[in-house]
Amino acid sequence: MNKEINILYIAIFLLFVSCQLKSEKEKLLLDQDRCSCSTINSKQYSKYCKFYNKQGKLTSEGAFLKNLANGNHIFYLENSHNKIIREYIVFADTLSYLNQVFKILNDDDTIFEQSNFYQIQCPDTILLGDTLVINIFLEAPAFSSSKIELLAEIPKDTNNIRSIKSNDYRIHYWYLPTKRGNNKFSAMLNEYKERNDTILNEIRILYIYKNYYVK
Repeated sequence: MNKEINILYIAIFLLFVSCQLKSEKEKLLLDQDRCSCSTINSKQYSKYCKFYNKQGKLTSEGAFLKNLANGNHIFYLENSHNKIIREYIVFADTLSYLNQVFKILNDDDTIFEQSNFYQIQCPDTILLGDTLVINIFLEAPAFSSSKIELLAEIPKDTNNIRSIKSNDYRIHYWYLPTKRGNNKFSAMLNEYKERNDTILNEIRILYIYKNYYVK
């Protein structure tokens, strides 16, 4: 985990109540007979593995960091054109967290009801003095009826957390950079299921990272 993203430590305490999406094809994980891995020398990944079932058919593939799933992992369903893409994030080299989920049929048809992801609009480069504008849309919510909240760090100031709430799955974030150079937008997108006389709200957390440059 990057040291500057202290906000993410808060989320560790919420993982116990976070709704982890499950797929009807998760049995593929149990039907893997062998794997083939290649070494990767990077800070994010240590190896890339492909898993096959007893018939020699490719069932899933993805990168790992110290045996923890990291980045996008592809799980193939009936054929290579139907798949589930799961994005994993590694925290503190000890926990692999399931972030976004995409279920895709026929290579390009996304099944939104069985997915969970956001869309983000953010420029790659802005000029010093310009306002950084980021628009986030929770395109595939985890719950049928919910509200969302964005908790975002102020760049270079991990003790300053900004909260923006929304009832329509859309978040408009802005920030005026004060220094030139590389920056990272780091945030938690919390989706709260609307309560039905329950004691605790169900919550689904998505993590958002976006690099940008100020020149």
